[in-house]
Amino acid sequence: MAPEAEATALAEAAVASVTPELIETSPAPDGLASAELWRAPCALVSGFEAYGPIGYDEIRWVASPGSDPIVVDRQVWACQGLGAIGLRVLRWSPDSVWLFYTDTAQGSPDGAGCPWFGRVLRWSSTEPQATILGNGATSPDSAWVAGANAGMLEVWSWASGDVRRTALLEPEWPVSAIGWAPAGDRVLFIQSDGACSLGGSSVIGVLDVEAGVVVELLRTADPVLLTFRFESLDEITFYGASPDPARYRLVADQLIRMP
Repeated sequence: MAPEAEATALAEAAVASVTPELIETSPAPDGLASAELWRAPCALVSGFEAYGPIGYDEIRWVASPGSDPIVVDRQVWACQGLGAIGLRVLRWSPDSVWLFYTDTAQGSPDGAGCPWFGRVLRWSSTEPQATILGNGATSPDSAWVAGANAGMLEVWSWASGDVRRTALLEPEWPVSAIGWAPAGDRVLFIQSDGACSLGGSSVIGVLDVEAGVVVELLRTADPVLLTFRFESLDEITFYGASPDPARYRLVADQLIRMP
């Protein structure tokens, strides 16, 4: 049996053989709808004992008390495996249209060199479907999130459903750090071609959120820079392969090295 077909068969067998329990209920702001997290404890599945114990999560949307639920997402996972697993409801949009959740609630990828932010999915109750959103850094006013997804820099709103996408400077390079300027108008990010190891090159870019434009600020290989911290509105400390941090001032769309 092909790996994809075997995975499908395992999922179907697990769903048919386990009895999930209601773990938590997340009421929507409208006071009617709710999202329910159901979970089945780890257990062996007949015919697939070689996988070891199998767990199962399911998120259900209920439009109003007593109505038939709709399955938002379900996940089957090997309890003794590695990686990020598990469903969890994160929050609702204020109008109760969007349900935000994650399918990487527990654990993290094995052997990943870059910082890992999990991922967020947004499900629409008016057009039942899920959209993957990049995750990473929350804006100073907690209204927006910036993250990388499929070679794009994404900035999206918890409230309005607005998603703004701009191409990364190097679509194939992983993002090693991402963060908001204290004023909340720009997003700074670093990409590394060395999978966030101590070698390779790095490129620093800044996104003007309102204009949707990315500008390259600095490209360096000696030393490679991997992360940063805003010290004030315009002063930033960068850290990387060198034991010595590098201080810069962000002026307009330029990084100016500080003594």
